[in-house]
Amino acid sequence: MTSSAISEQKLPAFTLDALRDDDFFGARLLDLEAELFTFDWQSRIPSVSISADDNHFFIDMPVKGFDADDFSFECQDGILFISAEKNLNDPKEDTLLFRRSFSLPKEAATEGITGTVQNSRLHVAIPKVC
Repeated sequence: MTSSAISEQKLPAFTLDALRDDDFFGARLLDLEAELFTFDWQSRIPSVSISADDNHFFIDMPVKGFDADDFSFECQDGILFISAEKNLNDPKEDTLLFRRSFSLPKEAATEGITGTVQNSRLHVAIPKVC
């Protein structure tokens, strides 16, 4: 076959519709609309309130299903990591996990960070450096 014959060959059109309709081992190979574009990211990331007074910075957010004892706070390179893990007695879900991180201002202390949970809301107090 000459190079001109190769360039004249018609290839089948490739479309996303073809991928959406194609099955791969019984499952859809690609469904962009259902998997990516309709995912409700805002419902998965809780809203956060951040405030301050003369002595502390405060972070307040919903944490349904967790108790204060479930949380740990770690500071590393100016970033506060808030994480929680709770074992559930549900056969469908073994563990409930939570993890958020926040960049701390240089006025924030990395020691003495405390957290309480009231009415399914986590209240974090971060001391300011004197």
